[in-house]
Amino acid sequence: MLIIAHRMRTVSGADKIVVLKDGLVSEQGSPEELYKKNGAFAHMLKLQTESDGWKIEA
Repeated sequence: MLIIAHRMRTVSGADKIVVLKDGLVSEQGSPEELYKKNGAFAHMLKLQTESDGWKIEA
């Protein structure tokens, strides 16, 4: 199955993730492997995790 996603939780259970950057494969592996590499996947995961707690105050 192929899943195209922008939300990290959508692919968190995947066996293998392929990260594309500028139309090219920048990294691939399991979520755990990619997190440990501290590359593009880890950066996107960090940004989404930080933004989960954001709130708009009126």
